[in-house]
Amino acid sequence: MLRTVLINDQDHPANSLRYLADYCGAFSIVRELLELPSAADLRRHLDLDPDILLLAMYDERANSIAAEVRRIAPQIVLIGIGPLAGQSNPALSAALPAKTTSEELLQILPKALASRMSLLGQSLFCFLPAKAGSGCSTIVLNTAASMARQGKRVLLIDADLRSSVVATMAGVNPPKGIEFLFSELEILSAHELRRYIVSWHGVDILASTRSASTSPPTGIQYLRLLRLLFTEYDVVLIDLPELINPATIDAVLVSSKVFIVCTPELPALSLAGQRRLELSKAHVSETKIELVVNRWHKDDPDHSALVQLLEHEPVHILPNDYSTVRVSIDVAGPVVDDSRLAGAVGKFAKRILALPRSEEAPTLASRVRSLIGMVGGRRA
Repeated sequence: MLRTVLINDQDHPANSLRYLADYCGAFSIVRELLELPSAADLRRHLDLDPDILLLAMYDERANSIAAEVRRIAPQIVLIGIGPLAGQSNPALSAALPAKTTSEELLQILPKALASRMSLLGQSLFCFLPAKAGSGCSTIVLNTAASMARQGKRVLLIDADLRSSVVATMAGVNPPKGIEFLFSELEILSAHELRRYIVSWHGVDILASTRSASTSPPTGIQYLRLLRLLFTEYDVVLIDLPELINPATIDAVLVSSKVFIVCTPELPALSLAGQRRLELSKAHVSETKIELVVNRWHKDDPDHSALVQLLEHEPVHILPNDYSTVRVSIDVAGPVVDDSRLAGAVGKFAKRILALPRSEEAPTLASRVRSLIGMVGGRRA
């Protein structure tokens, strides 16, 4: 369910907008206003961190309300409904006429969500191990630390909820794991998320405690989590489990890039190809996928040979520096600055930050449409 603020208008037929929202079955109404608010009141209502704002547009003042919403909370999906919604208004995520049906609202909702969520893509990067033991978490942690040293506000999301080693490697002990956060996400504000976050060398981490007593998250929950974090960070990195699931694929579709991390051995290289195929079947664009070969030694295939073996370009190569990694784990810190691995990771981090933005709104819209469709099906 999507947290929703509903702003009605005294000129709008009584209760019809609320009835429309209730009948869709996709909205959890956290605040309903029966008239257009003042700017001060509007800010107070937006402090509830809604995902959606449904705005009745019968009065010219509604245009000012829409502009103020977009200024205060650019991440919110703002849908205007009424005779004035048809006017060209850049503040609106979607516009619908006064006589809108629940089916029409549900039809426009995925595209509206995707248009706002795609704004995250420039700063969201996913890391996917080709197989367990590829060193993916090591790479994510040290890439995050390198970005933080470059002055970026960085969040690392630990999405490997059952087999994660992020908290152990970072030497942190989160009071509550991210798996518990998802069960409370519908009632949490962005500020309340802070109690789940632990800090490590300038990086904020939402870590897993590997509890098996919680239900798996949904794709909508991941999207809501990312929306809440929209304005908090310059960069968000997600450490994924090796198998894409219905929840994490939505984060991948929103991201700018997904990096498959493997080692130079043939089994790992083969599984990297398998992961690419799985992402392709999930409608992830080939241009979003890049490969990271970790623990490379001078006796391993060189860059051109790896490109041939993996049948993919670009390929990033990080050196084998086990002793440095072992020390970093022992002291629960990043790899030391003067090591070969630190230098390579630093260059890799700078390359990521310079990547052009990827647009995936249409693909994401199709995924959100299917999720909304499941919600709509349950109300029948």
